[in-house]
Amino acid sequence: MTTTYKARQWPLRLAVLLLFGVAACSTKPSPFAATSSASRQEANAAYHVLVAQVQQDPAQENLSELRDIYLKTDRYTPNAEVESAKTDELFEAMGNQAWTDCIAVASAMLDQNYTSLYGHFGSMACQRHEGNTELASFHETVLNDLLEVLWATGDGASPESAFHTISTPELQAFVQLQGLETITQALKEEHGHWFEVVTVRNPKTDKEFKLYFDIGGQWSFLATGDSD
Repeated sequence: MTTTYKARQWPLRLAVLLLFGVAACSTKPSPFAATSSASRQEANAAYHVLVAQVQQDPAQENLSELRDIYLKTDRYTPNAEVESAKTDELFEAMGNQAWTDCIAVASAMLDQNYTSLYGHFGSMACQRHEGNTELASFHETVLNDLLEVLWATGDGASPESAFHTISTPELQAFVQLQGLETITQALKEEHGHWFEVVTVRNPKTDKEFKLYFDIGGQWSFLATGDSD
């Protein structure tokens, strides 16, 4: 089966087509700030309201707002350990064509973080394999719009136009879902700001190029995210 979702083009004009079988700009202010317990509780409540809103209307503006509020909740950690562990389970279920298990794992990922790219990807692909086309189409729409939210932060061609990602799994999923292979990753600091520089390869052309991701907010969270 071939699953297709839309995405923006890379500098090398890579056309995005995902084949599924068995197998922010650096000048933006950081959205991470020391958050009081009361503020986190407000964010937790707002998060649930926004998830319900997105489930009714998965528009980009709603997803962008949800993504912002997620950063202020108790759910957020930069490395997203729960999501990272579940991602391995997700792809294992896909490889085994265990679609029911895949749906369960993807649902657990979205229960933790409704902005998870891998969570919506897994739900889209495995619901489609189970014949649940309406649910698959919904998650495809959310996945597309989340990718567009990320593309709106920059083009990744330089530190000045770096993509703004909020977690390690999001960065990894963003690259992989474009059909690109990661060659190397390296931290880079410029003028007190931190970036992840990812060298990727387009397997269709065998061309390699670098993508810049603004991860300064994630680093800020490690210093301030637990502050009261």
